[in-house]
Amino acid sequence: DGSGFPYIAPPIYAYLCDAELSTIKVTVEDIPEFQVRALIEEIQSASDQRNLTEICVRETDTIIESGYTLPMTSVTMTGKEELVNTLMLHHTLLRNKAELDQLKSGLSCLGVLNAMCQNPAVMEPFFVAGKRQKLNADQMKAFVKKIYFSEVGCTER
Repeated sequence: DGSGFPYIAPPIYAYLCDAELSTIKVTVEDIPEFQVRALIEEIQSASDQRNLTEICVRETDTIIESGYTLPMTSVTMTGKEELVNTLMLHHTLLRNKAELDQLKSGLSCLGVLNAMCQNPAVMEPFFVAGKRQKLNADQMKAFVKKIYFSEVGCTER
């Protein structure tokens, strides 16, 4: 049913469409690893400073691996949102940035990336999980404006 491979999380699609990292909204549901999801939920639900510090000290390796640079004992209740954002951004985008850039390069060669960047809302159902729709010939023609073939008689045609 339908077209495309709509299995990409919304923040990944936004990154592919050249959104600035600072503007990309990531949710806990976008994180593929159950353990990291559970850690973020535990941090968000920490009821007091002592509880938050215990979580951070216990999960120091995961937190540091995510690029968080402050000492674990200095994370405050007011600063836990920054920690959560760092964890979410790392585990959805930054950890896989090289692979995503390679995907962007491939999509660009095919002209698909240009269509995505110019019409993100129209192209989104073909890439983002839960947004699937059927593609018809007229829609496809609208995305692909001109195909360049090799010269007639060339073996690369």
